[in-house]
Amino acid sequence: MANKRTSKRFKRNADLSLARGEKSAVEQQFPPRGKYSAVYEILDWLRYTLIAVVIALLVTVFVFQRNQVVGSSMLPTLMNNDQLLVEKVTAYFGIVRRGTIVTLDGSDLDGVDAHVKNSGLVKRIIALPGDELEFKDGVVYLNGERLKEPYLPPGTKTFGRGAKGQFKMTIPDNHCFVMGDNRQNSMDSRDFGPVEVKSIVGEVLFRIYPFNRIGIP
Repeated sequence: MANKRTSKRFKRNADLSLARGEKSAVEQQFPPRGKYSAVYEILDWLRYTLIAVVIALLVTVFVFQRNQVVGSSMLPTLMNNDQLLVEKVTAYFGIVRRGTIVTLDGSDLDGVDAHVKNSGLVKRIIALPGDELEFKDGVVYLNGERLKEPYLPPGTKTFGRGAKGQFKMTIPDNHCFVMGDNRQNSMDSRDFGPVEVKSIVGEVLFRIYPFNRIGIP
């Protein structure tokens, strides 16, 4: 009986509220769709889509980009048509590290194929500003010590482009010396000289394609 009386009292209160023009609890929580609600939903969708596009563009311009390897100069580490994820923040601040694989803006380099320039050169940083680099008897010496290069196949010989493949140099300020891992088939700083640090676009983080070789190169 108590439940019936409570139900009737609730119904009377609801009827009085409706009679006074007040909205029911259901209407307050789920208001009826207005005349322009569909338009507002479309505008909201467009706004969020635009925000997502702008964020994606900013990330592409300032943080990450995709690069494709063109040619065989980085064999066996990277192969022709490999797709790479490149991080651009460190290069933006001029931070460079020996041994890292980087992409370069080769637009000002002589002797580089136009197709390669458009795709971006992919090379490995060997020496930094102020380093003393020497090529002797097929061996690379950095600051007087034999350079350890575990990324190369055993027995790889590296020759310079000077007399009998030997030369010695000190890397100028704000420049790096880069080479491809395929030492016998790579156009690099042995040909066009040290590259400016500002020409480095980014550092290769990850190989994203082909799928059977995804990973850190």
